[in-house]
Amino acid sequence: MRAMNLSLVMVLSAIGLIGCGTAIKVADLNPSPRALSPRSVGEVKVYTIPPQRPFTEVKMIVARQEAMTNDDIDAVLNKMKLKAAELGCDGLIIRGASNEVVVGQYGGKTLQGYVGSCVVFDEASD
Repeated sequence: MRAMNLSLVMVLSAIGLIGCGTAIKVADLNPSPRALSPRSVGEVKVYTIPPQRPFTEVKMIVARQEAMTNDDIDAVLNKMKLKAAELGCDGLIIRGASNEVVVGQYGGKTLQGYVGSCVVFDEASD
């Protein structure tokens, strides 16, 4: 029976039914000043303070470790930047932490994460 349970866990993990990475959520904020299309990750600049160029915040991106994760905080940030690139963002402003404490039978764990804004630079400033 134990071998069957272990096999089930392995199968569920392989198909992604058990959290093992970074959860990403996206919410619309404002209309984009121009049409968005996916871009390369290298084109998305990450900011910790707003850029000097005029911009519009078009999406909110929340990224957080999942409970059974091997992702470290660098992986969380990289996946957040990847999502920003998929959305067509010019930049990603990291607005703050989005940590969550989960408590289970064997103690607690802090799931680290961030909240950010997908920004699109105004056409006039290109």
